[in-house]
Amino acid sequence: MWRSPKWWPFGVRCVFTGVSEDQTMFLGSVESSLDAKRRVQVPSSWRNACGSPKFALVKWQPDPSEKPCILGMMPSLLFDFVKKMNDKPFSDPKAERVRRSLSREAALLELDSAGRLTLPVNLMNVTGLAPKRKIMVVGMFDRFQIWNLDDYLGVSEEDDKAYPDAIKEF
Repeated sequence: MWRSPKWWPFGVRCVFTGVSEDQTMFLGSVESSLDAKRRVQVPSSWRNACGSPKFALVKWQPDPSEKPCILGMMPSLLFDFVKKMNDKPFSDPKAERVRRSLSREAALLELDSAGRLTLPVNLMNVTGLAPKRKIMVVGMFDRFQIWNLDDYLGVSEEDDKAYPDAIKEF
């Protein structure tokens, strides 16, 4: 059995003993396209693992030198992150910047009957996504990212280079 450490980002408190219907695991990646109505297909294995049709989406760009993407997660994970932000005083200028930056581009969405999310225009604009364009949907265990395909290819190349050193941290 594996338990997530307390130091994990967003205060993850899940216990993973294997993938089952009651555990959310976003694994793998899918190259896809946004349709003309700004919809992205959520992989069926992810929908089945979630047990909920709702997802929270935010603009994600922890490093200003990198391109932004959309970070998707179960609403409970976003609520955990909000709790961490609320531990910071309202007078903390860094915390206020994070609150404003994340919330102004955030959305709580529900899957349609075909298992798709309709991306908000504001999130598409700030992440370089566009209807009828190629995207990459990347699982990250307890969350996922939606990338403009060209941006993702660049980030993926950098990830591959950094991986040998980064994995040593774990």
